[in-house]
Amino acid sequence: MQVVLLFFSLCLQHCYGWENTFIELGETIADSFNLSNCWVCGGPGDLNEWPWVAQPVQPKWWVSNLSMVRNGTELWAQDSSPWRLYSSGMGVLCLNRTKQDGVHVGQSKCEWTLSPGFDCWDDDNCLPYNCSKYQGRWNHTHVKLTNDTWVACTYRLYQLHYGDGCAAVKQDTFFPDFGFLGCQRDNTTDENHVNRFYRWAWQHDNGTRTTHFRQFWSSTSQPEWGCNCVWKAGAGAWKCEHCNSAGQSFIPPGLRGGGPLGPGDHLYFQYPRYSLNTSLWALSPEQHSDPWNGPFPNGTWALKGHYWICGQYAYRRLPPNWSGVCYVGYIRPLFFLLPLHKGSTLGIKVYDNLIRTKRSLDSTLTSGSSQKWGTQEWPPERIIEHYGPATWN
Repeated sequence: MQVVLLFFSLCLQHCYGWENTFIELGETIADSFNLSNCWVCGGPGDLNEWPWVAQPVQPKWWVSNLSMVRNGTELWAQDSSPWRLYSSGMGVLCLNRTKQDGVHVGQSKCEWTLSPGFDCWDDDNCLPYNCSKYQGRWNHTHVKLTNDTWVACTYRLYQLHYGDGCAAVKQDTFFPDFGFLGCQRDNTTDENHVNRFYRWAWQHDNGTRTTHFRQFWSSTSQPEWGCNCVWKAGAGAWKCEHCNSAGQSFIPPGLRGGGPLGPGDHLYFQYPRYSLNTSLWALSPEQHSDPWNGPFPNGTWALKGHYWICGQYAYRRLPPNWSGVCYVGYIRPLFFLLPLHKGSTLGIKVYDNLIRTKRSLDSTLTSGSSQKWGTQEWPPERIIEHYGPATWN
């Protein structure tokens, strides 16, 4: 196997003590990817450390029997300082826990993000609700029954199941449902009012929201609350439908279907909880400051080999009371490849895995050049221009 490891001269001139570490990292890259007949190029450039990049890990690989990370479901044994990233790709599924008083970890972007927001009572239809019918039957804290008795009942009390007032309202035939409490909460008597409530859902980057995924991934063909599982050989995992206790396929209400691994597996997913009870919805933060605790208010570890990617940082463990938007991913050093046959000498210090010698600088490569770079300057753009297209990772 012919592999040449190249590191920018800027690094070796200013980071002399790191030379062996960089060489070892380059050799590891070549061995890990079984590379041959090419240059493995990289280095810290003008940074003080090697640049690292992050990419998401799709949910199917969380449980795949093809994944070395999943083997044994081993978590990281020790925490460490966050890895500073040169860049991070767009994630697949993010958890959003943005708290003003939380420990800020960073902000990532994802295709889907578990986030709180306002959704229509009837989901996608958003039909108008006639609030004018209930004019004079409520104030901000009480509701007037048919017998002219005022009882304490509000949207918040109803959601939290506090007091007997809302129970009395439920028994009053004048109120066919509790939709009128949305009128009370929004202080409106509009006959075409659209009732919305505050809840958690998966929000797409185009703004659409859903509370569930129709299928989920599993490591077994008989997961809890799952059926009609189909083995996906390329993924090394089962793809299943949600099922009720009778084994019939159905769509679970709200987030009761769990995350991308279904309701029986809470790896990388936790129900967001209202701080005063276990409800999945509550009043908006504008009316009650910071009413939510989750997900993972006490922090959570990643599997060994995975990281929580939060903007420009990667974490083995999300800290307690973390605040930010994060997804599960992996990190790797930033490098690129050049074909070996494009040139035997690159004009900078190199480490040749074949002959194990350092080569001196060859200034003839830059003599007479019309380029703007100096004799000793070989940034990636110059290397590519001199030796042809590169294969970037």
